[in-house]
Amino acid sequence: MTCEHTRRRVRDERGMALVMVLLSSVLLCALGGAVALEGQSESAIAGNYRDGIAALYAAEAAAGLVIARLPSAATWSPSAGPIVSGRLDQLLAASSTSSPVVVAATLVDAGAPDRIAVLAQANGPGKAQRSVRITVARPADPADHVSLRILAWEEIR
Repeated sequence: MTCEHTRRRVRDERGMALVMVLLSSVLLCALGGAVALEGQSESAIAGNYRDGIAALYAAEAAAGLVIARLPSAATWSPSAGPIVSGRLDQLLAASSTSSPVVVAATLVDAGAPDRIAVLAQANGPGKAQRSVRITVARPADPADHVSLRILAWEEIR
């Protein structure tokens, strides 16, 4: 009787191994899919950060181009249109890059006659946009056409 009882019990549990293997496979597939999705999300986040930093540096470069031209400018007055605009690699006479950054920089009023603010905007790869505002003061000596004082630097969001 014990032999018959054991055979019947083994027959009843025959498909249990298949069910356990199928459940384990589904669990491992779900875990693998979650890891792949996480990796894809992290890659997108890192790419957006990289593009934003590239746009920020491009905005700073455009502002630097305008600041370099300020000592020779006759007047410091706000400009109606951009003083510097275009692809940054062309403005700097650098080799063309695979992801061009377009910049525009204008002069805006800084609230005092001896101060001017440079507002530079950059549109980078991946729709990244950054803006920088740099406030510059004239030197105390009008004959000094070299030294400018940067009073403030801020990223505008």
